[in-house]
Amino acid sequence: MLLYHLEQTTNFISFFEEAIKKLAQNLKDQSVVSDIGVGVGMTSALISKMKGVRKVCAYEISESGKSQVPFVLRHFNAPSEKIEYISGTFRNMSVSASCDLIVMCGSFHHCDDADLPLLFNSL
Repeated sequence: MLLYHLEQTTNFISFFEEAIKKLAQNLKDQSVVSDIGVGVGMTSALISKMKGVRKVCAYEISESGKSQVPFVLRHFNAPSEKIEYISGTFRNMSVSASCDLIVMCGSFHHCDDADLPLLFNSL
């Protein structure tokens, strides 16, 4: 659904792909990336395929979203062994201290204003 939306409805896919390429340029070897609010996992899948990425910590609270992740990984031919799933919300998230980069593609707008201080303190 998200891929269809990016390709057909908004024509945003080229901008999304460009952002992923720029992200890859800034990664060091063996990087750990935290993807906050992975949804169905499209961003995590694309990041996991990048050279230099050792692990993606995929944070998501929605069980329905997480249930779609294996299909998305298979669609993008992404290495599922590089993705660690972590249940959490903006209110109870704890990002690993060894994280090299944090990505919040499409999730930031779900954070209530009252939770912004909690989010940024967690990050």
